[in-house]
Amino acid sequence: MPRNFFARLLRLVALCLVFVQVQAFAADAPTWTHRSRQGDIVYFAFPTPARIERYDLAQQQWLASIPLSDKATAMRVDADGIYIAYGRELYRRLLSGGNEQLIFSAKQDIVDLLSDGKLIFAVPYGSTCYSNDDDVCGIVSIRKRDNQYVSMISTYRSSAFSIAPASRRIYSVQSDGATELSYGESGQFGGARVERSGVSSRSSVWAYIYPNENILVKDNGDVFGIPGLVALGSLPGGKSDDATTYGSDVLLVLRGNAIVSFSTGQLESGSYLLPSVAKAIEVKGPSVFAFSTDATASSGISVQSVPLSSITYAKPGAVVDPAKIRFLPDSVIAAGDGNIFMLSQRFQSIFIWSTTKHRYISSIPLLGSPRFFAYASVSNRLYLGYDPGVINQIKFDAGKVVEEPFGNTPSRLLGLSTAGTMVYAVDAVGPSQTSYVYDINGKKLTTQSWVDLSDEYVWNSSLRRMYFAHGNYSLIYYQNLDMDGVLAWPSRVLEHERPPIRMSEDESSYIIGTGKILNASDNKVIGLLANGFSDAVSVSNQWVTVRAAGNNTELQTWTSKLLLERTMTVPGAPLRLFKLPSGKLWVLTKAGNASVMSEVDLQSGLVVSSPQLAGTLNDASAMDGDTVTLAVTAIGQGLSYQWYRDGVAIDGANSSSLVLANLQPTDAAHYAVMVSNAVGSAYSRDALVSVVVKDGVPDPFSFKPVSNATAGTAYYTNPIAITGVNIPVAISVSGGEYSLNSGNYTRQSGMAKAGDQISLRVVAGALGTTQTAVLQVGGTQGQFAVVSGPSQFSAMEIKATPKGPSNKLSLDFTIKPGSVLAGTQGNVYVMAEYHGTWLVNNGFGWFYWSGGDIEPYSAGVLGDYSSRLLSSADVSQLAGLKIYVGFGVDVASVLDKRQYALVYSVQ
Repeated sequence: MPRNFFARLLRLVALCLVFVQVQAFAADAPTWTHRSRQGDIVYFAFPTPARIERYDLAQQQWLASIPLSDKATAMRVDADGIYIAYGRELYRRLLSGGNEQLIFSAKQDIVDLLSDGKLIFAVPYGSTCYSNDDDVCGIVSIRKRDNQYVSMISTYRSSAFSIAPASRRIYSVQSDGATELSYGESGQFGGARVERSGVSSRSSVWAYIYPNENILVKDNGDVFGIPGLVALGSLPGGKSDDATTYGSDVLLVLRGNAIVSFSTGQLESGSYLLPSVAKAIEVKGPSVFAFSTDATASSGISVQSVPLSSITYAKPGAVVDPAKIRFLPDSVIAAGDGNIFMLSQRFQSIFIWSTTKHRYISSIPLLGSPRFFAYASVSNRLYLGYDPGVINQIKFDAGKVVEEPFGNTPSRLLGLSTAGTMVYAVDAVGPSQTSYVYDINGKKLTTQSWVDLSDEYVWNSSLRRMYFAHGNYSLIYYQNLDMDGVLAWPSRVLEHERPPIRMSEDESSYIIGTGKILNASDNKVIGLLANGFSDAVSVSNQWVTVRAAGNNTELQTWTSKLLLERTMTVPGAPLRLFKLPSGKLWVLTKAGNASVMSEVDLQSGLVVSSPQLAGTLNDASAMDGDTVTLAVTAIGQGLSYQWYRDGVAIDGANSSSLVLANLQPTDAAHYAVMVSNAVGSAYSRDALVSVVVKDGVPDPFSFKPVSNATAGTAYYTNPIAITGVNIPVAISVSGGEYSLNSGNYTRQSGMAKAGDQISLRVVAGALGTTQTAVLQVGGTQGQFAVVSGPSQFSAMEIKATPKGPSNKLSLDFTIKPGSVLAGTQGNVYVMAEYHGTWLVNNGFGWFYWSGGDIEPYSAGVLGDYSSRLLSSADVSQLAGLKIYVGFGVDVASVLDKRQYALVYSVQ
C-alpha cells in the first residue's frame, strides 16, 4: 500500500467537498496566508475555505479558484508548478491547479518554501528546533527533476527566507539582523556563512531582494548590499508591509495605504496614497497593483491599479512673505555673510534676513515642517531634518534653490549638525542614541552608538570635535571626527553643566551655559563668568553674553580678565546672539508672539531695535458714507509707516493712522501696516474693515385680522419685531394707534430700529363695518383690520325703503342672504330700540322684550325675503327710535352677537 495512502485519500475526499463550497464561502474568508507570483499570475493561499485565488495582472481579472485539500502551511509557485506544504508533507500541482502529487515528507512542519528553478528548498521547523536535532531543523534542498533530498543546513529560526538564485544564496531574516547561506549548483550547502546582527534595534519579519540580486531590504528599513550583507543604510519611515521594484533599481514599499518609492541611495523619490489600507503590491507594465483583504469580494481580495506616474515626489507649498506675517522662528542660524536663516515650522519655510539690506531677501517653501536644520558654510548648503529619519538639503550654489533628498537615519531623527562638508546626525537607534556621519553626497561614512541626546551639537573645526550636552543638561561631551568621517567614542568633559556651548573666534576655547570657560585642547576650566547666560559670542577674543532680565534681555560684555565691563538692555526675551561681519552684534528677542531684531554697536553702546507694535490693530465695521480710522502705536527709533490693503501698498498712506472717509462697499478689505526702521520691521495683523450698506426698508410684516368684533371694543395685535433694517426708520399709523416696545399707544409719528417691538390698537366700529389701521415703518407697511359683527352676517344684504312722512310712514325691507347664508336654517327678527327699551315684532304686533324668547318675524330656510314692516304709521313723536332687522337662533343670541342691522331711525 502506498505511503500515507489514507491521509491522501482523506485529502481527495475533502477536495471534492471544498470544490463545491469554495465559492459559496469566499465572501466570509479570512485574509490570505501565503502569496507567490509566477509570470503575470499572482497566487494567494487562503486557509478557510482552503483554496488558492489567482489574479492575472496582464488581463486585470481573477481566474478560477483552485480548491485545496487542507490548509497550506507554505506555498511557492514557479514555472514548473505550484508547490504546497500541508504540515510535514510537500506536494506539487500543475499551474492550472490539478494533479496534486506528494514529493517530500519532512520531520517537522514546513513553514516556508523557496525555488531557484532547479531546486526546491523547504524550511521545516517545529517545537524541537531549539534542541540539538540539527538533522530535522533547518533548510532542506530537494532536486526537482526526481524529487530527491539533496542536502540540509541548520540555521536560526527565522520569520521568513529569501533566495537569490543567480548567486545561489539564501537569506534568513532575524529581528536584529540577517544570515547569508551559500549552496552549490547541485543543492549542496557549503561555503561561507555570513551573519549580520545588531544592525538595527527595530524588529523584522521579512526581506525583499532586488531582481538583479544586489540589494536586500528588510521590512524594518535596513538595507544590505549582497552578496556579503554589507550594511548600506536604511529607509526612512516606519515598517513596511510589502515591497517590490520597477525598472532596475526603483524600490516601492507599501506602508498601510501609502505606496512610497525610493532611489538606489535609499532616498524617497515619490509617494501615493491609496483610498484604503492594502496588504500587498505587484508591478506590471506601467502600473502597480495594490491588494487588500475584502470580505465582500468573491475572491476575498480587492485590487486597485495605480499608474506608476502617479507616484510623485511631494511639492513645496506656496511662498510666504515673512515681512507680512508675525512669527517666531523655531531655529535660527547665521550664515557668516550677514544673512540669517530662520526656520518656521508653522509656515513650513526658511526665511532669509539680510543684516546689510535690513530686509528679508528670500523665502524658501519647504516640503513639510522639519524638526532640525543645519548650515554648512564651506559648501553653502542647508540641511533639513524630518521625522522619522529623513534628511533633505538645499544647495544655494546649484542655481535653482529647491529642497531635495540627501540621506536617512534608521530611526527618529533627534539632532542635526554639520562638520565642514560632512553632515552629523543623531537618531533613536540603540539603548541610548546613535550618531551618523555623511559625506557631501549623502553617503554614510560611520556610525557610533551611545551618543547622548542634546539640544545642539557644536562643531570645532580646528580640533575636529563635535561638542554636545547630555539630555538632562548635567554632562558635557565631545566626539572626535577624523578627515575620513570616522567617529570616536564620546568623551566626557564636565558634570552638572548645561548648554549652550559656544566656541571662541579662534576655537581655542569655549564657554558653556553656567559661565565656565574651557580650553578646547584639554577641556580644562580656565575661567568663570560672574553669571550664566542663554547665548554668547566671542568678539576680539572677549566674551559677550545675553540673558533674560524680566521681559527684556541683558547684554553683557566681559573683559579679557572675565570682569563685567558693560551692561546694555535689549527689548524682548533673548533668543539668539550673533556677530555680524560689520562688527556689530545682532540680537534676536521675543516680544509677545513676535520677534524683535536689534543691532548693538559695542563701540558706542547704541542699541537700535526693530519696531514693536503695542496693542492690536482691530477690525472695524461702519455704514456706507461713514468714516473709519485705523491706528497703531509702535515703539522704536526712526519709524516709518506703510499701509496695505489686501497685501497691496496704499499710495500715500505713510502715517501711524489710516483714515477711510465716505466709506463705500468697495472699501471693504483687509488692512495692515508695516512699521520699519534702519534695523527691521514689524507687520501688524490684518484688520478686516466691513462696510454695511444702509437699509431702511424692513422685512415684510403683517397682523392677523379680527372678525365678529364687538362695536366700540378695542382690539390689540400681538407685537411684531422690526427686522431687515440697519438704520433707524420713521414710523407712523392711520386708522388706529401703535405702541413701541410696550409703551403707551399713540398716533404720533416716531422712529424705530431693528429689533423694536410694535403692536397696534383698533376700536371696532358699528355692526357690519371694518376699521383698518395702516402701520408704516420705513418703506414697509402692514394692515390690521377689525370687522364688527359676525363675518357670515356681514355677508347679508338688508335694505329698507321708507315711504311717506314720519306721521304716515310705510317701511318695506328686503333680505338677500348671499352665497354664504343662502339655504341655511334660521330666524329673522324685527326689533326696535327706544331709549334703552327693546321691542320685538313677531309679525302680529310689537312686544316688549326683557328676556326670554319671542316668536320670530319669519322662520325656516333662509332665502331672498321681503316684507312690509310699517304701513302709514305715525312715528313723528318717537325721536330716537331705531328699527333693526336681525338673524339668529333667538332674540338673546341676536342681540348678544350683534347679528342685526339698522334699517331705520327716527331723527
